Amino acid sequence: MLWIAFAITSCILLLAVGFAIDKMGFMFWRRNTELLVNRLDRYNSPLAITRFNQEELQHLPPPVKTYLQLALTPGQPIILASHCRHSGDFNLGKSGERWKTFQSDQWFKTHPPGFIWNGCISILPGVCARVHDAYIGGEGYLHATIFGLKSVTNMHGRGDLARSELMRYLAECAWNPTALLPSQGVVWTPIDENSALATLSCHGESISLIWGFDRLGHVSTVDAMERPRTVNHRMEYTPWRGRFWNYVKRDGMVIPLDGDVAWIFPDGAQPYWRGHIDKIDYTFAD
Repeated sequence: MLWIAFAITSCILLLAVGFAIDKMGFMFWRRNTELLVNRLDRYNSPLAITRFNQEELQHLPPPVKTYLQLALTPGQPIILASHCRHSGDFNLGKSGERWKTFQSDQWFKTHPPGFIWNGCISILPGVCARVHDAYIGGEGYLHATIFGLKSVTNMHGRGDLARSELMRYLAECAWNPTALLPSQGVVWTPIDENSALATLSCHGESISLIWGFDRLGHVSTVDAMERPRTVNHRMEYTPWRGRFWNYVKRDGMVIPLDGDVAWIFPDGAQPYWRGHIDKIDYTFAD
């Protein structure tokens, strides 16, 4: 019977040690998150307008005009910032599928463009990968850890990483639709009756994404022909696609609650994120 008591005691000790490490990691990670959010909040730029006026849609490509008329109400206040909470699944497989559940918080700023994604991905029972993915002040950030303590990836700077994160920002403006207006810096170029090219310039970088619209006028897809992807601590240009659906009305705007993203390889798409917005709060001009 002694071995049973020993086994039980060992399990309790391991659980206690794991809990203590997780608690320590959470406190350390929360502090780092607060520092990033404070840094994001320090960047501000003036607004050209504070409310949406349909006159600025006059010369836009037809599918973009239809979408923004559907997504926004006349006089809609311009979004300054937003905070949302996601839940969903993240694929940790490098060449296949190894989906793990995640929860995350995300902060957006629109003037100038910036965001912070703070994710907790469940790897094993009691073991969490904590990730910061961000674009702040013209720099990209990617920091992935185990327990919030042991770094797996830690990159930041300009160049390809910043371009990749700015592309993510632009794609996720589907959740912040006033940021897609011409007055907010987005230049739209027609492609065909169901798609258009959106170009955004920020901090010396200029990036473009192809936006596809469904028969109702909602955004259905956002594509990058070449988005920098992190591979063994370096960047490789790879086609990328985001998809959106389940549109609802929030604060006078029509936004999607569900989406997924994938890298597009020669042998097919490899999805790596699929999520749902559990809650979103906006800060408006005025």
